[in-house]
Amino acid sequence: EKPKEAEKLIKQAIEMDSARSKYYEGLGDAYIAQGDLKGSLDAFVTGSKLPNPKPRIYFMIPQLYQDLGMEQECFEAWKVAETKISIESPYRVTTLFNLGLKEYLGGEYENAEKRFFELTEIKPNDYQAVSKLIQCYYAQEKFDKTIPYKKILYDGYKAQALPENMQQMFCFDQFIWDGKRVLVFERFKEIPGELYYKHIFYVNDKDGNIETKIQTENSPISEEIGGPKYAVGMDKENSHYTFGFIEENFHYPDLKKYVVSILDNESKPVSSSHFGSGSSSGRKKKKKR
Repeated sequence: EKPKEAEKLIKQAIEMDSARSKYYEGLGDAYIAQGDLKGSLDAFVTGSKLPNPKPRIYFMIPQLYQDLGMEQECFEAWKVAETKISIESPYRVTTLFNLGLKEYLGGEYENAEKRFFELTEIKPNDYQAVSKLIQCYYAQEKFDKTIPYKKILYDGYKAQALPENMQQMFCFDQFIWDGKRVLVFERFKEIPGELYYKHIFYVNDKDGNIETKIQTENSPISEEIGGPKYAVGMDKENSHYTFGFIEENFHYPDLKKYVVSILDNESKPVSSSHFGSGSSSGRKKKKKR
């Protein structure tokens, strides 16, 4: 735990033999321990150009670019890492996830699909990756391909095996509306005869705070008389608004189009109610991707 002394000794080793990548890997670690991310990045990049670098070198470079706020360089470095880190390496899964996430957020859905598909082949019960793969399929409107992967998540829910942030619901789509990211979730639990939200569109502001929720709400009364299962509702600024109905087996693009029409104020509510001053609509909460 004396990184300055470690740096000095490792540099002496490099002076004696500058062709060993592992020396630069050690130098990079010494710089990280001192908070010198730029120095660490330079050391790892140098080490990556020497003979027989370890997979960890390629794994560290994009993370350092990320920490330094160099987004494009980070993306390119993850692509390099994907070609250099083998399927046997413990770094392969995280590399695929990070590269797939970058590609998804950049609109490269087909490439992202390939990364998350490979990841789920390596780790079939990586539930975060399964959710991301579902999102890739939704972005490409390959809805039938999501069926076995949704089953994996529902089976994980029944077995209480899901990670903490997925125990109630999972994200299956994302899109941009009016410059804001909309995250779309599906809740696992259904309560027959009682009101519950099933599919929830969270509209986030620039800071990631939820400012509006639009959701499908089961309607026990409508079901009793043989009508549609879901009404479409909105929670915004301590108020709840109810719009029209939608069938249980809806076509997702139709629901998405309806939600966008509500956000654009093209569809008007048929009723509304207001929460008390002590109530909270949850709009200040943050949703992770």
